[in-house]
Amino acid sequence: MLQDLKTPSTKTSWRARESAFALGCFLLWSLWLSAEYWLLGQQSYIRIHDTADSSIPITMWLAQSVRRTVGVVLNPAICGSDHLASYSWLLWAQWPFMVLPAWLAHSLLTVVQRFVAGYFTWLFFRRHLRCGSWTAAAAGMLYAQLHSDLGEICYMHQLSGPGLPLILWFFAGLDARGWRHLVLKPLGLGLLIGGATYLSIGLVYVVPAVFLFLMVQRGAFRHPLENWGWLTAFVVFLLMAMAPHVPQLVAIFVNGPSSHRMRWISTGPGSWRGALVPIWPFVCAWWPFLLVAMAG
Repeated sequence: MLQDLKTPSTKTSWRARESAFALGCFLLWSLWLSAEYWLLGQQSYIRIHDTADSSIPITMWLAQSVRRTVGVVLNPAICGSDHLASYSWLLWAQWPFMVLPAWLAHSLLTVVQRFVAGYFTWLFFRRHLRCGSWTAAAAGMLYAQLHSDLGEICYMHQLSGPGLPLILWFFAGLDARGWRHLVLKPLGLGLLIGGATYLSIGLVYVVPAVFLFLMVQRGAFRHPLENWGWLTAFVVFLLMAMAPHVPQLVAIFVNGPSSHRMRWISTGPGSWRGALVPIWPFVCAWWPFLLVAMAG
């Protein structure tokens, strides 16, 4: 009631203070959730599967390669390297490994993951779904803890799952008028998400889920011509997000047929079921967003 009696200028000031307070709270919440990764310094916890045994060693090798030479293609290793298969690992999310100790670079990303997941969930629920402050805060605190892979949001996922509320918040409030909103802002978001997204999770599952959610929420299936602006912006965002992964896509088509993982899909009875099973944890993690989308 008191908020409704405020003038537009005081409302804006109050919203700014509320956002700043929420930002600080979610930063502290993210530091707490990721404490196991940084509190003990070099002795802090790090997951072995898909992190210590592959993702971080590859990233460190690429970071050292860039520091020593012009790039991965010119790596002086005597055996050479398949730059098509490894080039797309060198995205902005890996830049901290060039200047920071590996444990600190890894722990920094874990904080960013949980902060983006929590704060932008709060922002989306509070600003666009018009939920109360405490409801939005509970949603943000909960989503920052959700995981879909062996009990934690791991390094390999980067902003794939955590970036979902950021994309929703951005497009839900996009003013699709003028080239700055239709092109520049989506390009910036695409560069941000594309440079910190695991291809087979973020751009295969997350982005289509966001697109369907917004199509339902905006009624774009019933009135596509009235929504051409944000649809154009979404296409610009998608193309920019995909751009850093083009070398990896090329590598998949070139080297994919010789990969043992192709047998998971191409051979054996029930193989498609086995390939689709990993989607279920993501559906469980995103059920609040799915319910809101179904409700329109």
